Amino acid sequence: PHTYHYAVYGCSAGGACEASGDATTLTPTLTECLAGGGYTFFWRHASADVCTDNLSLGTAATTSSPDWWRSCDASCGTATARQLNATGVSESESIGQDLDALGVPFGAVLSSEFCRAQQTASLMDLGPTIEDSEELTYFVYDEASRCADSYALLSTAPAAGTNTALVSHAGFT
Repeated sequence: PHTYHYAVYGCSAGGACEASGDATTLTPTLTECLAGGGYTFFWRHASADVCTDNLSLGTAATTSSPDWWRSCDASCGTATARQLNATGVSESESIGQDLDALGVPFGAVLSSEFCRAQQTASLMDLGPTIEDSEELTYFVYDEASRCADSYALLSTAPAAGTNTALVSHAGFT
């Protein structure tokens, strides 16, 4: 926990200030800090074990099946990407509801382009329109730089009074 010490001194228009101001100490809770904004949250997409990613379809630069990673097809006979399961849907909704109940504001939500990440962000319903992020998208763009790109997004300050949400994948190569 952080403790903040504040002092206020009354001053006249001529610039003369009182010698002993009025002081106070604040020790905000985690919830109060998060509600004040200034944080970036990073989530791996929620539980997803329906179907598998068909990585043999290639990257965005090499594929003959454009946007295969965006597919939300949950029929494993035709699916090209892994999807959220029922637990993942529930997890996403619960996270969003809990953050809303705590009054945690979001100014930006960035997500991997994979359907499971997009659905996680959508079901969390954090407020802002979800922005696609190639930097957070697994495999299909610049996988070698995804870790560094994610850290760059994590170090970007949120808009004043808000937080930023990043929804991506686990593991970096």
